Amino acid sequence: MKINVEEILFVIVLYKEKLADSQSFQTITNSIKSLGLDNKKVTLYVHDNSPEDQILGKDYIWEFVYHSDISNSGLSIAYNNAALFGEKGDYKYIFLLDQDTTFPENTISTYIDAINLHTDISLFVPILKIADGRIMSP
Repeated sequence: MKINVEEILFVIVLYKEKLADSQSFQTITNSIKSLGLDNKKVTLYVHDNSPEDQILGKDYIWEFVYHSDISNSGLSIAYNNAALFGEKGDYKYIFLLDQDTTFPENTISTYIDAINLHTDISLFVPILKIADGRIMSP
């Protein structure tokens, strides 16, 4: 069984930042574009903890699901709500993002390759590095 990108629910949590300005959104969008998808949309669940709602425009790559949480319930609530949404939508994987992580262009293809190669593994965690290149514990 080979997984494809449409079977992954991407989740981003925002706080006082527009989606289009988010480093995570910008770099993960570039990674999706590098796959060369034609006429396919990938779902992005946006949990916005900001005190004011934002309006998301249309995008030729993303199908947006927007959840406003002006009470700023935190990351665990955001990720759990997204997981429930993903379960109902029958997504096979969830890709969790915050607003300020950057990714290399090959990120999505690397994860898809890892999932397809290691079907017995259900959680993939990257090695996180801070700006000076030192590894930060996940």
